[in-house]
Amino acid sequence: MKIQALVAAAVAFAGSFAAVASERIRPTMSFDSFRLEVTWIETREELSEIVKRYGADPWSAAYANGFSVLVKVDGELVCRLFVKAPQRVDDDRTLTLGHELMHCLAGAYHE
Repeated sequence: MKIQALVAAAVAFAGSFAAVASERIRPTMSFDSFRLEVTWIETREELSEIVKRYGADPWSAAYANGFSVLVKVDGELVCRLFVKAPQRVDDDRTLTLGHELMHCLAGAYHE
């Protein structure tokens, strides 16, 4: 019985992931180049402080595992990613890293 419940939960999770994964990318911006800075974070509390520092919507940290922001530094466009360091190939943290990088490449591409 427990195995059936685990299988059912896994199938439900996979189905919900597939629905999100099938959402089309709709770029809202595009840049020729920018510099990338990645800062590894440990906790959501740390992420919340970073989000506040940049004046972003606090919701950005409430349910997220990462945050990205484009800033100008000495006239250069810089993409700053704040994410938890990936631990395994294609884990949630790796997905978050790519997701946040996409915000620098394509803007609010999923909103």
